[in-house]
Amino acid sequence: MKALFIAQFLLWLPFVTGNAQCCSPGMPSGGTSNQGVVPYHAVRITAFYQFATGNHFYTGSQKQPYNYIEGARFHFAGFNFAYGINAKWTAEADAGYYLDRHILYSPQAAEDNPNSRAGGLTDFMLKVKYAAYKNVPAEWEITPMLGIRVPANLQPKTVNGKPLPIDLQPGTQSFGLAGGFMVYKGFPNRKTRMFFNSQALYSFENNQHYRFGLSVNNALFVSQTLNHRFTVIAQVRNEWRQSDFRNGYMRISTGNNLLLLAPQLTCSFADWWNVSAQAELPLYQHYNGTQLGRSWAAALVVNKLFRK
Repeated sequence: MKALFIAQFLLWLPFVTGNAQCCSPGMPSGGTSNQGVVPYHAVRITAFYQFATGNHFYTGSQKQPYNYIEGARFHFAGFNFAYGINAKWTAEADAGYYLDRHILYSPQAAEDNPNSRAGGLTDFMLKVKYAAYKNVPAEWEITPMLGIRVPANLQPKTVNGKPLPIDLQPGTQSFGLAGGFMVYKGFPNRKTRMFFNSQALYSFENNQHYRFGLSVNNALFVSQTLNHRFTVIAQVRNEWRQSDFRNGYMRISTGNNLLLLAPQLTCSFADWWNVSAQAELPLYQHYNGTQLGRSWAAALVVNKLFRK
């Protein structure tokens, strides 16, 4: 049982509320949509920190010179709380906070954009998961998920009475609906486990008449246990995001199709403690219009299961 829980914890990525934007190095990873249900009356707590940066602009899949903005980066802290309602159902809540979200303007552009960094509370995600199929001896599990995104604020963050750019807003100011599923298969004799995760997120129009595009994320994980403490994971993830709409008109430089590689190392301790470190590198990037691409990201996560 503990081996299965640890295997599910390893995959703490990737589906925090997201949106496609012109000048942001992606969105935080760290949700637990790809983890299965927790035991009856058990509580699972996950906390993580992520840093991400981008410094190249793309038109389609080709790098383009862009002198107005030199890049962007963010520091993000996230939290997940999961509770086992019974053996089949688990309820979860996600929250996060941008410690710093920074657009690196060129010296000339900085004169026109005095507000280049901000932080704040992101949207909340409330989810329920159901163990539709679980075969412990054969190590098969299929777990669908449904969720709603609740904005931390319905109005955009402002400085001196003026709204910050979309790329500096900590949240979307909009409600959303999420749905997806996780499939798990273990190979105990080889100490190998495989996961496939898929999730879609639909955003409603916010009070500023802005609607973030539909996003679909698919991820394949292969984990290999090295010994009783350490496990390595190879993850390949695809992120597809539809273009955004403002006042009913499509924003040209929004939306993308990305393929990402994320190696990960996890260390497990006694009493259900786990610590994991992950890097993230783009394998392929294609953007609608001209947008800031991703360079790299790194994250650290701590997880603990409290059993009754």
